[in-house]
Amino acid sequence: AVEPRQSWRPRSPNPRNLEVMQQPTRVTIHHSAMYFRDTRPAACAAQIQRIQREHMQVRGYGDIGYHFLIDPSGRVWEGRELRWQGAHASGEHNVGNIGICLLGNFLRSRDGQGPTSEQLASMERLVVELMQRFRISGEALHCHSDFKATECPGPRLAPLVQQLARELRHGSAHLAAGDD
Repeated sequence: AVEPRQSWRPRSPNPRNLEVMQQPTRVTIHHSAMYFRDTRPAACAAQIQRIQREHMQVRGYGDIGYHFLIDPSGRVWEGRELRWQGAHASGEHNVGNIGICLLGNFLRSRDGQGPTSEQLASMERLVVELMQRFRISGEALHCHSDFKATECPGPRLAPLVQQLARELRHGSAHLAAGDD
């Protein structure tokens, strides 16, 4: 289940700065690059509002750049509506690209953390669902760093995304929810 966009009380998007999404052909994983461990829905909603505010006020985006966000408890939140092209992978790399951001800072620094098992399970379920829904192949799962010189989604998450991509390419991805 995805928390609807209204659940985090977003500001209204600016349609002048939005482009219609083409048929999705890939999925890209990000991290918010801000240490975050809170699992309370209100705290998660506030964090997503902060990201939207920064994207719109500082970067001039028409809305939050990501289509989905995953909090440390594994809740999936709707960000930018899928009908709008994302603003998360730099220029033309956004075309047909669904952006998923895990809340947290997955760098190997003092302020870093690892993704939670709940976040990883939700990420895998969401990626598999989106790839099935839009008939996207396993080769089309990316890290932000595949498109731009950045550490995003961080060295504590990137190898896990790359492993999932390998499993999807070989048809061996397991849904973590089935392991409960």
